[in-house]
Amino acid sequence: MESWNLDAIRKRSKSGQSGPWVTDYNEMAKKTVFRRASKWITLSPEVADALDKEDAPAFTSASLVADISMPAAELTAPVQAAPVEVDEVPMGEPAPAPAAAPAVSTEKTPQENLAYVCESKNFSYDDFAKWAIESGNMPDADSFASFDEVNSAVAKRLLRSTAGMLKGIATVKGIAV
Repeated sequence: MESWNLDAIRKRSKSGQSGPWVTDYNEMAKKTVFRRASKWITLSPEVADALDKEDAPAFTSASLVADISMPAAELTAPVQAAPVEVDEVPMGEPAPAPAAAPAVSTEKTPQENLAYVCESKNFSYDDFAKWAIESGNMPDADSFASFDEVNSAVAKRLLRSTAGMLKGIATVKGIAV
């Protein structure tokens, strides 16, 4: 197990003597521990992308709160969930099993597997690209003509969350899952 010295990590940081390390030490300490621990766990594409964007401008909790124009009472109000439609299954009958995501092959490239997974659900590259752009998973997807042009690392990351990706593409395409 790796030993962490937060102050040593802070000293190596570009903003170790200013910015969030000075104004929000506890939050930066939590972030450091989370980022290092996240290397050992599987992350959703959204979280992985957020962690990959280290060059993005730094925000402190104070600047984020200052940007919110909502009254404090509304910020702490409980969230009301929308009603969920449930398919009714007659009593005594088993519920249908959820559709399994297609299996990927170790003999294919990540791009070939991505194409196979999408096309097996009748999604074209254009369907995939629209979802990838709207979800922020691949903002430059419209600059590519096919799955073959998708970066291998991106394809692998998306394949780790195949079910969520397919559900997202279906939603963007306007079909029920």
